[in-house]
Amino acid sequence: MPTPQKSTEKSGEVFDITDLSVEEVQRQEWKIKCEKARRWSFLHREPGDVELTEQDKERAIKEAIKERKIVEYSQKIYAPREIIKYSAEQLFSAFGRQLKVIPDNENVVKLLCLYFSDDKRFEYKGYSLEKGILLAGGIGCGKTTLMRFFSQNEKQRYMVRSVGYMAKKFAESGFESLNEYSEHAYCFDDLGTEKEIKHFGNETNIMQEIIMQRYERKLMTHITTNLIASDIKEFYGDRAASRLREMCNIITFPQNAKDLRT
Repeated sequence: MPTPQKSTEKSGEVFDITDLSVEEVQRQEWKIKCEKARRWSFLHREPGDVELTEQDKERAIKEAIKERKIVEYSQKIYAPREIIKYSAEQLFSAFGRQLKVIPDNENVVKLLCLYFSDDKRFEYKGYSLEKGILLAGGIGCGKTTLMRFFSQNEKQRYMVRSVGYMAKKFAESGFESLNEYSEHAYCFDDLGTEKEIKHFGNETNIMQEIIMQRYERKLMTHITTNLIASDIKEFYGDRAASRLREMCNIITFPQNAKDLRT
């Protein structure tokens, strides 16, 4: 058992390690070891010979806390609960009460309401209820907000995960960090913003790996991206681009959709 330490959450709450479960302590110890290994890769020294500063340890513990919250989020998303069937119209009304419907996003919102209510009218428009969603559009048009809103739908709930976060975890922990994406439904947010990442000198296109694996396993996959079709082909290759077309309904915002962040 390590010496009791303290860490601070974003809220400013004091987080005392003596109040933690054994699993949480082990997670924090593991993150500290990962931080030492990361330092070793730069200093070319054995991980056991690397001394971390208090700031380094604090950062590692905060990462452990963040990962614990992700686990809790996962459990919440996939926890069994009573299924309540909502119509597309009810979903649209609920969306309008919480978020803004404007001409730029109205058609996209209506399509997603049909899809996530499992409404056959979605297929009448030439799409498939058996595929996931690839939501494409310019920066700031609301893709992530939309997919987060629908994540706890009753058709099939899913988690939203930033590809930037995934790339960062791969750089730290390697292929082990990708294991969680080989099951469950996911929405991979901002496809194309990650770069080819190196883990101990091995350069890997992680999203290409994940797309191919999820295709083989027939896992429900949703994606948001700023990329156009030709960009996806260039970034991930012909095979991955072809798999994505098979896996996802491609829904696109109007080309002149305004940036809602400005």
